[in-house]
Amino acid sequence: MARSAFLALILLAALARPAPAATEPSWVERLSAQALSSGAAATLPPNLSAVLGLTMSGTSTSVRQLMVREGAIVHTFNVLVSDHRKVVVVRIDESAHAATALLVSLRGTLRKAVAYEAGQPAAEVAPAAAGFDGERRFWSGRAPAH
Repeated sequence: MARSAFLALILLAALARPAPAATEPSWVERLSAQALSSGAAATLPPNLSAVLGLTMSGTSTSVRQLMVREGAIVHTFNVLVSDHRKVVVVRIDESAHAATALLVSLRGTLRKAVAYEAGQPAAEVAPAAAGFDGERRFWSGRAPAH
């Protein structure tokens, strides 16, 4: 009897514990939801898609896009239509005819960074050279509240 009372107490204690809190969405997840619901339909160019490993066929990649222009600098946040877990953040400097593209996980981790200039092939670069921290600050500050 004492043993069954003890087991009942353990069971009640386990049931009384609050459920673990759900992980709150990251800035990338929140912006992805916004892009998918209200972002413009756009495409990433074939060369960029190939270098980032998004396509093997040399075709452009359909995305839903958020865009912010600051003078000659254009920032885009792109969610692949075919795979919502793939996000590409692009910073274009129109005056220098150069851009960086960052393949980012839904948790905000950089997976791959590439840089390219007009007329040149895209090349993988280090996160610091790609300006990952600056783009993370830029976009995380614009993410909707959770």
